[in-house]
Amino acid sequence: MMVAVKVIGLEHVQLAMPAGHEGEATAFYEGVLGIPRVSKPAHLAARGGCWFESSALKVHLGVEGDFKPATKAHPAFIVSDVRLLARDVAAAGYDVVDDEPLDGYDRVYVFDPFGNRIELMQPLATPAGTGGPSAHQRNSPMAVRDLTNADRQAATTLWAAVGLTRPWNDAGLDFDRALAGPTSSVLGAVDEDVLVATVMVGHDGHRGWVYYLAVSPALRGRGLGRHMMGAAEAWLADAGAVKLNLMVRHTNQEALGFYERLGYVDAEVAVRARWLEADLDR
Repeated sequence: MMVAVKVIGLEHVQLAMPAGHEGEATAFYEGVLGIPRVSKPAHLAARGGCWFESSALKVHLGVEGDFKPATKAHPAFIVSDVRLLARDVAAAGYDVVDDEPLDGYDRVYVFDPFGNRIELMQPLATPAGTGGPSAHQRNSPMAVRDLTNADRQAATTLWAAVGLTRPWNDAGLDFDRALAGPTSSVLGAVDEDVLVATVMVGHDGHRGWVYYLAVSPALRGRGLGRHMMGAAEAWLADAGAVKLNLMVRHTNQEALGFYERLGYVDAEVAVRARWLEADLDR
């Protein structure tokens, strides 16, 4: 006799934490893992703890009086770039532990500020002839390559779609200069022949710079921006740059928050600019 399935999904994950440490929880789950903190319902807020939720994941931390960390039982989160995220976790001062291989995944264990164990899993590419990628694998990071002149229109169209272009600045010429220069390039991620993400990179022999970090609006929230920044950092490191600088408009709080979560800090310098093409009206 066939039994009807009564459990149809997972609504949220609940972990325990000690009282009065919501700031530490926020620093880890939002600041490092990138899961936004949301307000708890008013009738539950008095209990303490905090909730972190995105469109794909809900993690609730509740206060436990006689708190003991969960060092064996654990949630497992699908991530877009496990090695990049593991590096960020370690750089923030949290423990990262590699484990035995698991078929189809690259994975590590990390520990939150309270000692709770969390598994981070990145689906690997499906071998040829196995029937195609799973839903998780379709969300895994795409290969990044140097773009060519043939990608010019697709890149500038993407930049316009995400609001990176300005009337006084020819984005196409920026693309051309980056490809023509010996110390610059434009990197892109392509999904089924469609350009879905870019980042422009360049260096002066010491400092690297990035511009035009763009992700297709339909793919935002999947870690692709973080993945592209990792590719940019690797490209610049291979070119000999020892530091990466970037400029963000001070009114763009979303972008500032994104880079802060990646470990970029305010360098406490002021940028001054002067146009050398005086005939252009800007």
